[in-house]
Amino acid sequence: MSKITKRVLLTFSGSIAGKPVVTELIRNYDLEINIFRASITPNAEGHMAIDVTGEEKMVAEGLKFIETFDVNINKMKNSLVWDENKCVSCGNCLSHCPTDALYIHDETTREVRFNGEKCIACMSCVRNCPFGACSSLF
Repeated sequence: MSKITKRVLLTFSGSIAGKPVVTELIRNYDLEINIFRASITPNAEGHMAIDVTGEEKMVAEGLKFIETFDVNINKMKNSLVWDENKCVSCGNCLSHCPTDALYIHDETTREVRFNGEKCIACMSCVRNCPFGACSSLF
C-alpha cells in the first residue's frame, strides 16, 4: 500500500497541551508527523500545523483519534495567508522565499503570485512584506 500525506491545522484548548497526542499517533497508528508550525501555551487555545503521513486507513483513524480530544481539524495547504489586494508586486518577498512559493507571474508587469503548494510556512515573507500582503493564521 502507498502512503499519503495530509496537511492539517489543529486547534485545541489549553487543557490538552500537556497530553502526548502526537506520540500516540506515531506509536499506535504508525504515522509520521511533521510539525512545521505550532503555537502552544498551557491553559490557552493552541494551534499546530502538521503533515500526517502514513497508510490512508491509519491516517483517517489517527485523525479520528485526535478528534476525541475535542480538537478542531481543518485541512489546509499552509498557515500563510497571501492577500493579493494588498500586494503591490514590489518583489521584496521574492528573495526571502526559500521555495519560490512567491514568484514573478509576468515578467513584463513583474506581477507577484503565490503558490500555496510550495509554501513551507517559514514566515520570511510575513516579516519582510512592507505592505502586509503576507500574514499568518496564528
